[in-house]
Amino acid sequence: MKEQWKKVRYWFLMSLLTTVLIFMPMMIFFTVYCVMNFICSLVTAVVVSFDNSAKPYVWFSGTAVFITILLTVYMAGDIAAAEPGSWTAAGEFMAIILLMPIPLITGLRTYRKGKREEAEMLQNGGDSYGE
Repeated sequence: MKEQWKKVRYWFLMSLLTTVLIFMPMMIFFTVYCVMNFICSLVTAVVVSFDNSAKPYVWFSGTAVFITILLTVYMAGDIAAAEPGSWTAAGEFMAIILLMPIPLITGLRTYRKGKREEAEMLQNGGDSYGE
């Protein structure tokens, strides 16, 4: 019976470790990506609805870069206010390293994709956005 409880304990700890090390970071990354994507799309939709000549990919990528800068400054202020060596400061420092590239990379990929699509439109005899 004791041997069986060792197996149960082992598999419970392994599943807990898997959850903490794999699934929780994936959920955090996915949530950050979805929220950032929603905000950038919302800003882009509002701007393009008011200005027909606005290039959507520029506004999307600009908003993503702005979100990156805003969150980095906010977290840097939090880290500066925390006492040295605290777990909170360490966690926020890791969040800056791990989470800030998400909006930045997404914004830059969208910008490159938009530039490429616009170049193809112009090459095929079309005009650029709204012109």
